[in-house]
Amino acid sequence: MMSNRSGPLATKWWVLLVAVAAGVVACAKDDGAAAPRAPADAMPASVAVSGSEVELGVHLGKSRESTAVSAFSISRLPTTVHQYRQCVQAGVCSAPSAELAPCGERERGVDGATFQTVDGADRLPVTCTTPSQAARYCAWVGGRLPRADEWLLAARGPKVARFPWGNEPASCERHWRTTFWDDGRCCGTACSPWVAAELDQHAKGASPSGVANVLVTAGELTLPPSKLALLGCAPGARACLVSGLAPGAIDFISAELDSVSSFRCVWEE
Repeated sequence: MMSNRSGPLATKWWVLLVAVAAGVVACAKDDGAAAPRAPADAMPASVAVSGSEVELGVHLGKSRESTAVSAFSISRLPTTVHQYRQCVQAGVCSAPSAELAPCGERERGVDGATFQTVDGADRLPVTCTTPSQAARYCAWVGGRLPRADEWLLAARGPKVARFPWGNEPASCERHWRTTFWDDGRCCGTACSPWVAAELDQHAKGASPSGVANVLVTAGELTLPPSKLALLGCAPGARACLVSGLAPGAIDFISAELDSVSSFRCVWEE
């Protein structure tokens, strides 16, 4: 004989199942809230950027469109090898892969993989992280990758300029190299990329917001803009890459992640 499941006993079992399910959900939320976070001494230095209308586009192109960007803070420098290694040692981040194209095609160094390279690389920008690895690091320090429109506002200001400092080409006071194309591109009397490309040098190359060492590598990773299609990178893309034809130049924004890149993080106000 089939039992009647509509009585008080069935009701009690139903209440118990709902309670158990609610507990599972609560535990899952607690686990997320308890995710590891960077200690205070591992937090990157940041600069505050006031909210503003920012003109989207690049100096070499004609497309121009403005959008409003809310206030935020952004890493003053790209994430360093030392900072990223702290996240790996904490068990939160995974080591960048030198097999990630084009990292595996180039010798280790500032134009290739920097995470495991010559001694003294801690002050170099970490390279060869995937967008997911970069995003995980930023989450560890309580932030996220910058959207492309935020990055433009921080890296050059509200109006279009080719470089963070304006429209004049790179000099040794502004960037660690002045051209991509010849053997003498590196600045310094006894020039070594391991020394010249160390971060927090070349103060005259900073943006009006105080963001330094912009595009010290061939590109910087960002998220796509939240609303507008931005040149080659539209909302919904996995990530964007900002790159240029000259050191420090903001010439291209695309969804093609085909350059050795660095990254920085933002924190919403």
